[in-house]
Amino acid sequence: MKLNLGKISSLMLLAVFCFVLLPINSNAAVNPNDYIIEELQAKDVPNDDGGGLVLSWKPLPKEKRIIEYRVYRGVTADSLFYIGKVDVNVRTGVAGNEVFFYDTSYNSFLSLESPAKLKKEKQQEKDSPLYGTFPRDLSITGPQLKNFNILAVINEDAFYFKNKKVEITNDDGGTDVYAGLELRHFFGLYKKLLADKEYYYTVFAVTESRKYMPYAEPVIGIARENSPEKIDKFFATYVNDANRLQFEWSRAAFADDNTDHSIYLIKKNDLAKFETYVAEQKQLEKNMLDRMTDKTVAEFVPTIKENPAKLIFKRYCGYPYNPVNTASVNIEDGKIVGENIDAQIDVENIENYGFVFSLQDRAGYETFSAIAYSDIISLSDLPSLPEYWEINDRPDDKGDYNRIYWEKPVAFLTNTSFLNEDKTEIMVNYDFFSNSKYKNIKTIYFDLYDEDGNKLDSVNEYYQDKKLVFNLPEPKEKLFMKITIRTKVDDDENYTFDQELVFDEQSKSLMPGELMLDGEKLNDYAYSIYKNNFSSQEWRLSKKMMGSQREFFDNISYNMPHYKGVSKFDAEKGLLYVDPSFSIRMNADKSASVSSNLYQSEMDKAVEKYSKEVANYTEKIATAETEAEKAGFQSAMDYYQGQIDIIKNNEILKKAAEFDNDKARVKFLKKVKEIGNRAFEYKMVRSDGKAHFSESSTYSSEMATKLPYTEEIRAFYPGLGTTYFFPIPNWFSSDKLPALIATLIFGLLVFIMIFQAKRGKNLYVRPIAGIEEIDNAIGRATEMGKPILFVPGLSGISDVATLAGLSILGRVAKKAAEYDTRILVPVRDFIVLPIAQEIVKEAHFEAGRPDTHDKNSVFFITTSQFAFVAGVNGVMVREKTATNFYMGMFWAEALIMTENGSATGAIQIAGTDAVTQIPFFITTCDYTLIGEELYAASAYLAKEPLQIGTLKAVDYTKFLILAFIVVGSILSTVHATFLINAFPEK
Repeated sequence: MKLNLGKISSLMLLAVFCFVLLPINSNAAVNPNDYIIEELQAKDVPNDDGGGLVLSWKPLPKEKRIIEYRVYRGVTADSLFYIGKVDVNVRTGVAGNEVFFYDTSYNSFLSLESPAKLKKEKQQEKDSPLYGTFPRDLSITGPQLKNFNILAVINEDAFYFKNKKVEITNDDGGTDVYAGLELRHFFGLYKKLLADKEYYYTVFAVTESRKYMPYAEPVIGIARENSPEKIDKFFATYVNDANRLQFEWSRAAFADDNTDHSIYLIKKNDLAKFETYVAEQKQLEKNMLDRMTDKTVAEFVPTIKENPAKLIFKRYCGYPYNPVNTASVNIEDGKIVGENIDAQIDVENIENYGFVFSLQDRAGYETFSAIAYSDIISLSDLPSLPEYWEINDRPDDKGDYNRIYWEKPVAFLTNTSFLNEDKTEIMVNYDFFSNSKYKNIKTIYFDLYDEDGNKLDSVNEYYQDKKLVFNLPEPKEKLFMKITIRTKVDDDENYTFDQELVFDEQSKSLMPGELMLDGEKLNDYAYSIYKNNFSSQEWRLSKKMMGSQREFFDNISYNMPHYKGVSKFDAEKGLLYVDPSFSIRMNADKSASVSSNLYQSEMDKAVEKYSKEVANYTEKIATAETEAEKAGFQSAMDYYQGQIDIIKNNEILKKAAEFDNDKARVKFLKKVKEIGNRAFEYKMVRSDGKAHFSESSTYSSEMATKLPYTEEIRAFYPGLGTTYFFPIPNWFSSDKLPALIATLIFGLLVFIMIFQAKRGKNLYVRPIAGIEEIDNAIGRATEMGKPILFVPGLSGISDVATLAGLSILGRVAKKAAEYDTRILVPVRDFIVLPIAQEIVKEAHFEAGRPDTHDKNSVFFITTSQFAFVAGVNGVMVREKTATNFYMGMFWAEALIMTENGSATGAIQIAGTDAVTQIPFFITTCDYTLIGEELYAASAYLAKEPLQIGTLKAVDYTKFLILAFIVVGSILSTVHATFLINAFPEK
């Protein structure tokens, strides 16, 4: 059928109609109201500090092809800001009947990455209340500070030295002083919801075509302060021969507002009363929340107002660190020993008592665990602590780790596999934990026994490669392994572990059992390392490790940003205001914090202010009508007097006050504060997690370790280097010494070889067939009158193979120019393109043939891997290239190119260091430069002294490495491993 011009025009018009109008009709068929989120709710997160809400809504059917739900929040319904999203798999949709989004804890509020200006959300109507994230514009974001609990993370140096002193008149007519900082001085500002405040939320869906659907009607959420969560596990034991109670509990998942850990003693006949008290406390909490939302709810009055249980232990537990989760209580003459503790216990009838653990938070709420009854044990039932353990600075680092190590090494079996069908030959994999004291294990003996105690085989592992092979006389269902370790430190002392191997039907192999040492299951007890610094009154968990581990490196971070609340700002000046005070350390008995101010004048004003308060409370004490009032006034006066004493009498603050200017003073305080924050004391707890634990005393060393700063600054920290340990940076890593020696030897060889080459000495270089054939390959293309194809790999300019390929390109292009042969260079990387163009151009100039240079001979195809290969293959077929060079980095496309080049009859020379592609090049190409022959090619072709000398130095270095391998192998054969151990493992 022939088509005339009219019919063609009609068909084109129909095609345009289908392409343009049909999608419009399709979209018109979609009802946006069908995509509005339903059942949107905002509920309080339980057991938190009043800073969390959880949103939930009904997901849209997967047929709607939703890719995400976007969430918005605001303090009014007419201004809602983007806070996050929930991604959805477009194919499967949401698995479940609800989608959840948690607006909890601190999340990003403002940073330098925030947009400069506030923008309406995309695809919204003019009256839409939806906006993007908060902008850097403080005139918009600043007023929002009061609507959230804002935490600012401030760069340390910026806080100390980039601040601007700002004075603001307060409501009382006085002056408040702040440190003004620009947004660039903050790592970020983070927000958390305020308790008992209304927040509005909405959500909308985004379709596969990135269409923003209508948002749901905003809902209100109010976060409430709740009692802490109930801990899962609480254990109690009574150590009868020590007359001591021990307790251990699981840690709470949410601990942001927890303040105290408490333990109570309950008599069995008081259990019913105690349970009533707990139930009424929960009811009282619920009643308080109900009355906040409904004033008509009657006030609940508990019948039991005082806890019938007796307090026997209480300890502060501050956020954000994991506090100690064990406690010990001593008993003397039937009375619990403890400060402000008045409780008695009949240890002869310990079974008549129960114990309960409680968490208290800042709001005054208290949550109780289930009742625990104590096991009765003796000291011999408790795990033993290490006979020795040591703490010091980790060597060869930048000063950010303390090293803690203990006990002797441990070796254990990890896996087994059968090597033959008869199951009489097995491979056993093992591992071991050592530490810095026992860095090199001399040997490990593995002795294999059957169930009857008959020795079947033995292996001496003088070189620990973590695998063994044993031969069995017949298949066994159960075996026993004795593992004996001999170290170089305790040369005459061996110690043995026992581990059984039992056949497992599922894995069809012998599975290792529990590791035993002196009848004790080693991994039944875990080690917990706790640390405490000068700036804190509480111990924190540094690391919990299984019982077979022997060393731990405690990270002591250099990064010490300041955390401050922010509520005031100046939009015109672009400043955010923060409190200029900062803590330096705790005082000697850790009863109070030693704090200072960025400005010495404010310290002087603080003394005046506290003195007035002391005088005020002194007058109130004199006129107090009751003893309770008098005690309250006395407590307040003691606090203010204590603050005055710290400012006037503390040695650190007295020394700081001697400086003439604030900058020098703060610089001094910064150094002092760093020691307080980064020097730690340590203790160890070994426990089974059920209150069967042993706790060490605080570690101390007789010999002081290397110390930081000057003696003048260190004088403020007694015990530094003996009980408190500070990591020291090192200039040189000693385990890199072999690398330094090797570098110096190589550098010396390079210098000698280059010097000889420059003096005209003929340095022999092994002939490489692929390089020798380059001239012949170019000559063949010239004789045939066909072009040369040169592919400089598919990698970028940062790849060494690409640089080597471009070096060879220059030599090939120059020879091609001399022969007046056309060269084609397809390129994948856009950065490599101009470099290759310049190389080819320069080669023509060097050959004296600038007139033959064609700037289009080097051309870009595409960045797509296989599309690039298709383009190269097309060039081969169309141009009928006679010689193909492949020099550089190649991947899965290599075989496709070379097979096509082989089919066209071209001579092919390849070179790459891609190990996976070398076999394909060898198979399909005439000549292949294998691995580093590619790097040697440029030196081989150029014959320049610098390149030839370096190449010869590399060859001699290889000979040296080979000699070490041979000597090391011979020495290892006779169990001499000193040469192997002289080199680092990595």
